[in-house]
Amino acid sequence: MYQADDGGLFTSEDLCLKHERVCLHTDEANKLFQEGASLAHALDHYRLGLGFLPETLSDEDCADLKAINKDTQLIISHWQCRDEPGYKPVRIELDGAIFVYGNAGSWSGPYGGKVKLSDLLRYYRDTKRELAARAKRAEGIRA
Repeated sequence: MYQADDGGLFTSEDLCLKHERVCLHTDEANKLFQEGASLAHALDHYRLGLGFLPETLSDEDCADLKAINKDTQLIISHWQCRDEPGYKPVRIELDGAIFVYGNAGSWSGPYGGKVKLSDLLRYYRDTKRELAARAKRAEGIRA
């Protein structure tokens, strides 16, 4: 068996080295993300460790990922008990999932979990639509 720097065990040296390469690129991608880079930029760096992204992205996906950073707030309605955005992307996981965390009135307090990239994009778009609809309603009330 071959043991990676993070303690993982592999049946071949090649698999162990591949895992360590993914770990290195994931760590570097997360550092970029925490320093304020967009998720698109961080994922480009993550992809270098794999040679590909686990999910296929459309042009719209890529544009949205350029707008998402560590400060982007999301509404994840099935996790929360209020309508305000309360979750933020925190890091890229080794498998390409995104860990999000926050407190939006969940019955159990602050909450976080891994979401697929496609789900994160859906939450981002749903949040944009909801906030735009609220702004439109508020504008109508003021008029």
